[in-house]
Amino acid sequence: MALEEPAKGEADFTGIIAWHSSSQFVPPAMVQLGLIYYNAGDNAKAVAQFRKVIENFGDTPEARNAVNGLRNAYSDMDNIDAYFAYMKTVKGFGDIEASSRDSMTYISGENQYVRGNCERSSQIFRNYLAEFPSGSFATNARFYLADCLNRSGNVDEALELYLAVVGVGNNQFMEQSLLGAASITYGKEDYRRAYSLYETLSRESSSPENRMYSYLGMMRAAIKTDEPGKVITAAEMVLGSEKLTEELAREATFYTAKANQQLGRNEDALDDYRRVGYEVGTIYGAEAKYHVAELLWLAGDVNGAEKEVNDFIDMNSPHPYWKGKVFILMSDIAVKKGDTFQAKATLQSLIDYYTVKNDGIIDEARRKLSALTPETQPDGAAPQGTATQN
Repeated sequence: MALEEPAKGEADFTGIIAWHSSSQFVPPAMVQLGLIYYNAGDNAKAVAQFRKVIENFGDTPEARNAVNGLRNAYSDMDNIDAYFAYMKTVKGFGDIEASSRDSMTYISGENQYVRGNCERSSQIFRNYLAEFPSGSFATNARFYLADCLNRSGNVDEALELYLAVVGVGNNQFMEQSLLGAASITYGKEDYRRAYSLYETLSRESSSPENRMYSYLGMMRAAIKTDEPGKVITAAEMVLGSEKLTEELAREATFYTAKANQQLGRNEDALDDYRRVGYEVGTIYGAEAKYHVAELLWLAGDVNGAEKEVNDFIDMNSPHPYWKGKVFILMSDIAVKKGDTFQAKATLQSLIDYYTVKNDGIIDEARRKLSALTPETQPDGAAPQGTATQN
């Protein structure tokens, strides 16, 4: 009741201490008064009160309670060094440092971390790990320190700490450490290592969200390392996830198609490209639509390729590169059909009106136009007898 009504409790306990100084109730009253100050956030008063109990009633149970209160107050004040310095001076409490310094140092850092004070908690965790590299809370300290360092942009040291936590195995920070390590490794373009970490994460994940994140990481890392078989396997995991969205389904299907094309499985690739290329508003859709036309062209289906090219143009894609590639393919189709005049006109139109100068489209158009023109023309000039499109 006294702790619930601090003003009244303070008055009552102060009265006991003042008027009954020889009473057995004085030590517990002093502890309770210290707790009132502590709960009110007045740690300086709480420290003074607890120290009185320890110094004057050192052989009582209340002194042990006061030590606990003192420890908590100093921890809240972020001054555990003062706590240990003081306890060294108190007779009968020599075992305090050995039994408590590990946990107290860690808890002090954890309190700062929970409050969002990463700068201070990082200092404490560094000190803790320097003093207790194999301490009871070393794994916790490494994870929290890694998280703070990652947030502040110190990714190299954060990665080291995340991997140390992962190396311990079977701990509460395993999943989050894998997330952090995989993300950093991918960002550092160490894609093979990132794939391995994402693969481990896929087995360790406790949530559908993290499993999906791991599948995507595996797929994207395998794309970077140019391993089409792994791309297909990971894409299948993405497509089978309960967290699949339309956007992610488009991405996974597109990369499955590209992997199949790379492996020479053009029929499988064509099926998947068709699933994505029904629209050309997204970058995946635009490229997929072009590849549908390209694969039909390579298979000798000139009319099918021409239909896809015309569909693409009618759909008015916002992606200039793939529009350019489609027009180049259109010129190839025109040549195949014997309409060299139209092929030249298409290529010259690209040279004259394509607005992106450095993505290779204009250079490719010039090469093809030069191959169709008996005499090399000046850059950008229309060949003899070739019309340009307005």
